[in-house]
Amino acid sequence: MTPAVETVPDRVASLWIGKRLSILEKLCLKSFADVGQTPILYTYEPLDETPDYIEWRDAATIMPLDSTGRIYRDPVNHSPAVHADVFRLNLLHQTDEIWVDCDAYAVKPFRAKDGYLLCGRRNGRGRLRNGVISLPKDSPALLNWLAFVRETPCVPPWWDPQLKTQYTKLYGSRATFSTLPLGVIGPLAAHYFLTQSGEIDLTLPEPEYYALPFSTRLQWFAKDKGQLDVHDWQSKTSIHFFSSVFRTNLARRNYQIRRDSFVGRLILKHGLENDPDAILI
Repeated sequence: MTPAVETVPDRVASLWIGKRLSILEKLCLKSFADVGQTPILYTYEPLDETPDYIEWRDAATIMPLDSTGRIYRDPVNHSPAVHADVFRLNLLHQTDEIWVDCDAYAVKPFRAKDGYLLCGRRNGRGRLRNGVISLPKDSPALLNWLAFVRETPCVPPWWDPQLKTQYTKLYGSRATFSTLPLGVIGPLAAHYFLTQSGEIDLTLPEPEYYALPFSTRLQWFAKDKGQLDVHDWQSKTSIHFFSSVFRTNLARRNYQIRRDSFVGRLILKHGLENDPDAILI
């Protein structure tokens, strides 16, 4: 009788910029641990409190900071998401880890197939979600994507001539990935390079990893009467809480979360009700 082969679960990993996690990140990271997939969390500085359900690693081992210690931010919103976009590419190229945003909640363990995990709308107006993604190290799209962000000047090849001209006049030879608008080197580049290589055909339907549509955001904190069950989220792999919207909604509620809301019940399910950032009412 052939002995059973124990399979090693895929590792998931993310980046956090800052010293403190909010209840959103804690909930999402804990969800992975509770499905048996302890998440790796990269940071550039130690957290004020490192949860025991994560595996901490130094982000500089993947993407060192420059001599100034600068975190890259886009020129309009000044969001560190642009830094995370480039870090994500380096992570995929250097490791076998699945990238997950810190607002991705695991219903089931994440699994890549032959190194690939892509999910979203293939014809999503030139955008493909990259909040959950895995690519083989030798993926043509990944290699071209990396080459693109390392270019100077860095001008998106999918832009029309007029936009390219305007952008070049503005930044000239100083144009780098950090001068591009937010989202360009993320979802827009993902769609372009994966389409160019044909790898976009491996994309899974969006609801598998983004089980609750963005339109449900007002229901996350309302009394849970099972209204979200229509999306069959419990049979899917993941829910994606859009962090900026999540935090805005929470701030409107003075950071108080109803115990009988969808989010409140998830906090209770994962044993985080005593966390100081979980203000349950």
